[in-house]
Amino acid sequence: DPDNQDYRLELLGAKNSRLFALLENNQVSEAVEESKEVAADLERLSAADPQNTSMRRNLGVAYNTVGKNLLAAGDASGARESHGQALGIFEAALAADPINEGYQSDVAFTLQRLGEARAAHGDYLPALENFRRALAQRQSTLETNPANARARDDVSILHALIGNALAATGDYKGALEAFAKSIPLAEEVSNQAPTNARQRARLALRYFEAGKVHLQFARALSVAPEANPEVEKACAHLARSLAIWEELRAQGILLPVYAGKPGEVARELEACDAALHGPQS
Repeated sequence: DPDNQDYRLELLGAKNSRLFALLENNQVSEAVEESKEVAADLERLSAADPQNTSMRRNLGVAYNTVGKNLLAAGDASGARESHGQALGIFEAALAADPINEGYQSDVAFTLQRLGEARAAHGDYLPALENFRRALAQRQSTLETNPANARARDDVSILHALIGNALAATGDYKGALEAFAKSIPLAEEVSNQAPTNARQRARLALRYFEAGKVHLQFARALSVAPEANPEVEKACAHLARSLAIWEELRAQGILLPVYAGKPGEVARELEACDAALHGPQS
């Protein structure tokens, strides 16, 4: 019975379980196809029950999952389209219920994902617009509930995304201003949960990203390294990043996805130190 809603929902649940397994095993191309099937199924279910707001929200979530998987597969254009579909669903829901905190979060999250897809495609100005809209929403949430660690983390991440996008456009001063807002928030979140490996890794990433921007800014200044304050700042940020990665590794809680980060940061720091002090004998 193709019109049996209960059967379709049961089948959808099985597909979602399979999708999660594919993602855990890093089977990206298979996950793309499975997530597209889930979105198509939800599209049909939603069309059959257009007043079901929960179903519409699930459809938006499904489109975001498709976009995430497409971006992981290297299809930034397809990811941008899928996140755009999700954004349309969530913005319509928020327009109908403007004080719904869940919808506000959905819109902010999707704007962030859409911005990431656009940045991956090299469309930095539209990406910045998405990031800033998402940031405004997340900051509003944080102002309402200053103790909300998740909102604080979200604001930190968005400042960093803005910083990376600005650096890509050559606005290094603007980028460093963004990181100057991101890092203290990341420190606060990490200090609240010092054994949380993911939060510590995010803090290490923020220092690493800021260090790289300081280096880019140093090169743009065309000043001798020993007289260039940006080189020293870069080395300090990279050293802080490396210390956190090494701490995670020593504790045995370095996440597999970041296994190569300590070596990557160590190489950057060695090059930075060489520029500042000359090659070590």
